[in-house]
Amino acid sequence: MAETFKTIGAVIGDTGSSVYECPASTVAIVLAAQATNVLQEDSVEFTLSWGDASEAEPDMTHLVYQLPLPAQSSVNCVSGKMTLAAGYFIEAQCDAVDGSHMTLTVLEIDQ
Repeated sequence: MAETFKTIGAVIGDTGSSVYECPASTVAIVLAAQATNVLQEDSVEFTLSWGDASEAEPDMTHLVYQLPLPAQSSVNCVSGKMTLAAGYFIEAQCDAVDGSHMTLTVLEIDQ
């Protein structure tokens, strides 16, 4: 079973953005999920959710929902570790166009 560490970065705006999807025949462990407000003066509301891509209309489960992030601040949205099965994905959104950045660190384990 091969193990691969990955760090994924994404610019997050006011439409839902898929940040990561766990590949087939893989289990992923989310080690960190940091959201950063990159705006100079305005706060943003940040939402981070996960769902199952095998569902036609996945029920999204929020990890943080409309979390206020002051200008130029960061927060780690996952306390501890989170496991994702194959096909599960993480999606992020904020209330400003390109208002935040997301950094996700995962450990993928091939099965």
